[in-house]
Amino acid sequence: MSPTHEPPKGTRTERLAKALLDDANKRDDESSQRAGFFDRCFACGIVLGKYRDGRFCSPKHRAAYDNGAPAWARGETQTRIVYRWRDGTPIQSTATGFLIRCAGCDKEFNSKGLRFCSSECERKRSERERNRATMAEVGIEPAEKRRCLECGTIIPKWTKGKRTPSSKRFCSDKCSARHRRRFAAGVAEDD
Repeated sequence: MSPTHEPPKGTRTERLAKALLDDANKRDDESSQRAGFFDRCFACGIVLGKYRDGRFCSPKHRAAYDNGAPAWARGETQTRIVYRWRDGTPIQSTATGFLIRCAGCDKEFNSKGLRFCSSECERKRSERERNRATMAEVGIEPAEKRRCLECGTIIPKWTKGKRTPSSKRFCSDKCSARHRRRFAAGVAEDD
């Protein structure tokens, strides 16, 4: 009896290429499964990046889990806490605090619970309030400050050593362009 031989299934190079592709596809499937569960922080479920602390995304989450915080359960959606101002608008949070406007200079800064970006702004603000109180006693009302039509920031009276033109309506080119886009969209909607 003669043994039955299967016909060759392509050349050796083709078989090797097929085996390599199958192996690569198998690895991709395994890594996508692992990223779905194993490469997630045990405390919050966030996908772990390059910097991690074992099964946790940070030492803070490891400490929280060790102190009794519940573990992240696969399939649950994590609700993100959204902090809001009194008027209901959300406060933009950062890694170390919140992005708010300084009560003194009106610039945005990363706050950890403070109203002012520096002690100098706090001093200037208290000095301004004392001046307003003195002016109110005498009967002088302070002049209304011009504000940007787009973002509401105060437009300074002096810019780069020169008096700001009275025709300036926006604090920056960015606000001007944003206002033009909104106005163009509003005009287009009315038509």
